[in-house]
Amino acid sequence: MSLVRVLLIVVGGLCVALGVGPVGEAGAQTPGGGGGGGRGLCDKCSELAVIANVGTCKDCGGYTSSGAYSLCGACALKRGICMGCGAPLPAAALVPAAGAAVIRIATRDRWTLTGTLLTPAVAAPRGVVILLHMLNRTRADWNELAPALQAAGFAVLSIDLRGHGQSLQVDGKERTWQGFAAADFEAMRADVAAAKSYAAERAGAAGKPVILIGASIGANLALLDGADDAQVWAVALLSPGLDYKGLKTEEALGRYGDRPIFMAASADDESAAKSTDRLAELAAGELTLKRYQGAGHGTQMFGKEDGQPGDLLKSLVAWVEGVVAK
Repeated sequence: MSLVRVLLIVVGGLCVALGVGPVGEAGAQTPGGGGGGGRGLCDKCSELAVIANVGTCKDCGGYTSSGAYSLCGACALKRGICMGCGAPLPAAALVPAAGAAVIRIATRDRWTLTGTLLTPAVAAPRGVVILLHMLNRTRADWNELAPALQAAGFAVLSIDLRGHGQSLQVDGKERTWQGFAAADFEAMRADVAAAKSYAAERAGAAGKPVILIGASIGANLALLDGADDAQVWAVALLSPGLDYKGLKTEEALGRYGDRPIFMAASADDESAAKSTDRLAELAAGELTLKRYQGAGHGTQMFGKEDGQPGDLLKSLVAWVEGVVAK
């Protein structure tokens, strides 16, 4: 048995210790599950507010969280402590999960992206799903949906978009999205292309259906990429906009044609709700439309659906399965 290791992710102001397995090629790590429902939470540094890949591990020189203790997840586990604050890790944090890897991807314009690739326990994946997060968020927003899709037989890659989370390096320099101009947001489309290529090659899913799911700015990126890539079978848009940081969707929907599309928005998120209604009017293909009340924006809608908690996650998984079954 290989030594189990730990990756710490800060979600919603709480540091979550996730079991991870042995270091793989090119320094990639193999993460485990956990963290949901309070599992694996460190009770010593719950005031940490953001994911940040800004420190250097004092043991191995690798990446750390924003915590003052300055250890990466692997070295923290060797000591049996939280990488954020040095507190002892709970036993539940050390439960590994199969078929997962934290990976690095190089884009054509020299950004280094970090992602989590989940592969199903089947001989060949049913397809590839790429998950694209909201502005000022990270891939951790997909921690519930990704394993549900994996369990349904799909290879799932969630990435930190450039300038977010652990994707801050370009040409050896650190950049964050707060300093981006319109051209930088447009260039995020290269992140989607790199993710698709990586997932198809590394997950053994070349030639299999590719589905993009995005939230907020990630929704706009998903539609723009799908509109220009006929190999994308379907896209799902959570709280899309008509023009988000210069990423415009109305004309792109025309290019997308009659392929399946999923849309969801909450009425309290007025701008996204109006944009979703407009895009729904323009959709030429088979449309699945979910409307909620008081559920918030993008991935915030998970678990907050009015009267139907869990409906959005279940609906997305069922929709993805339906797309590849046709």
